[in-house]
Amino acid sequence: MTTVPRSLMILVAGPYRSGTGDDPRKLQANVQAMNQVALELFRAGHLPVTGEALALPLLETAGSTHPGDTAFQEIFHPIAERLLARCDAATARRSCSTTPTSRPCC
Repeated sequence: MTTVPRSLMILVAGPYRSGTGDDPRKLQANVQAMNQVALELFRAGHLPVTGEALALPLLETAGSTHPGDTAFQEIFHPIAERLLARCDAATARRSCSTTPTSRPCC
């Protein structure tokens, strides 16, 4: 009997703000890099998620005007913490073209 590997929900971590000086182009480049890793994980049969994909629309709706403002503090990191509580694994943003490098979430 052949067993099918279980698809994992994998959090793709940043950085998001680190090293950007909050420059919108650099922030977007970081999001794009995370999305590239997420695409590779999806094509490998997993369910990738980024905190940014969930947090950024909420920040816009909450009226956030810049990274680090009150709405950002309320939403951005708590989203990541809640995702970590539910994911099967997490990986830092880097290429995973052969095998995803992941660690179990606690």
